[in-house]
Amino acid sequence: MTHISQRPLLLIDEHCPTADLVAESTRGMASIVRCRLSVARAFIQHDSYAAILVAVPDPDWLSLAPLIGDFAAEASTVVLSAEPGSDVALHVVRQGGQDALAGDELTPDAIRRVVSCAVVRGDEVHAMRIRARGEKRAAVRIVASVIRDALQPAMTTLARALDNPSQQHAANREALGTLQEVMMDLDEAGLAI
Repeated sequence: MTHISQRPLLLIDEHCPTADLVAESTRGMASIVRCRLSVARAFIQHDSYAAILVAVPDPDWLSLAPLIGDFAAEASTVVLSAEPGSDVALHVVRQGGQDALAGDELTPDAIRRVVSCAVVRGDEVHAMRIRARGEKRAAVRIVASVIRDALQPAMTTLARALDNPSQQHAANREALGTLQEVMMDLDEAGLAI
């Protein structure tokens, strides 16, 4: 089996025989971290996963649905259930999950296929998030640079005034005017501070 991700798979195992089939079918694709549903959120908050695989014996959609939405916000989420039912995938996708396999669909080949697709999609989303964070940091640096450049004259004037007390009143008035202009420019730009 080809290793398809540097990030691990999170296998949420609720005492389900399906989880062992999933673990065996995905062996070699990525490392696998197993946990129970009750602690899954803590695992997701502390690490990044290529995909989240939820193996449940009999989905209780009222309690599982909000969790699928939460998990799907963090990584591609696939639900795997031994319980047959054609509406399993529909429930999962409605909650933001990527895919589901249930009943007779749970074959090693099908599991590898849906997990591979989930990992590819998850890695693409992960890469986009990293790029977005980088772009946000770049934008913050640009705004900080603009603010620093706009405030520099006022700071220079204030520094000169401190060195020469006889010019302090006029310098303070000039610096205050510059600071007020900068604040108005920031307000107009939607960057009120």
